Amino acid sequence: IQAALSAVDGTLGNALTTYAPVWTAVTTPPALGTGTLTGRFKRLAKWGIYTINFTPDGSTTFGTGAWRFTLPVGWQMLTLNATAGRAWAFDTSLTTTAIGEMIPVAAGPPTTIEFRCHASTAAASVTIPFAWATTDHLYVAGMVELV
Repeated sequence: IQAALSAVDGTLGNALTTYAPVWTAVTTPPALGTGTLTGRFKRLAKWGIYTINFTPDGSTTFGTGAWRFTLPVGWQMLTLNATAGRAWAFDTSLTTTAIGEMIPVAAGPPTTIEFRCHASTAAASVTIPFAWATTDHLYVAGMVELV
């Protein structure tokens, strides 16, 4: 397996490409301000690997309703019945970490994902998994099967 992975890296390169995830909310749109939201990805045939990093700052407004993030342009998950990756959220004021899954949310081949914390019935939002504030952090890493 290692030889195959090395051959793939040698052929395609091992660096990830950057992309700009779009952050939305179901009810009222958020505004990033001068906070940071970055993404990186690599597509390997029908599989995609990606990361998303989100850190708000004092100019960020969080919107209302469930937050959603886009996958890289042109990506469509094969099915709604799959996880889209793992995520952790860190509350810097309480030094609390919340972990969970990224799940697809759109009908038809999904291109948008949301963070669901373990033991929560709702997606991440301005108050879930905690009251978000400056320098809190969300990190996402996933591998998805694509159409």
